[in-house]
Amino acid sequence: MKPGPQPRLIYSKVQRISLSEAERDLLPFFEALDKLPAGRRNAALFAAIRGGQGAAEKELGRIESSRSSRVIDALLDTFE
Repeated sequence: MKPGPQPRLIYSKVQRISLSEAERDLLPFFEALDKLPAGRRNAALFAAIRGGQGAAEKELGRIESSRSSRVIDALLDTFE
């Protein structure tokens, strides 16, 4: 363990990633990540996430609107 105060974690999550043929272009990135020590791997992932955050927000918005649509449909069905 490193000496000194440890940073306070505000979020911790483990995600499993599976690539299909459609994501084959990402395979070299994930293979390179596997070779890095944990600290550098996290830094590389955070950099990739920050770089693609804008593109991902569009997808997140689509998911939320889909969920909202299902909730509204369920509510309307309740009153029919």
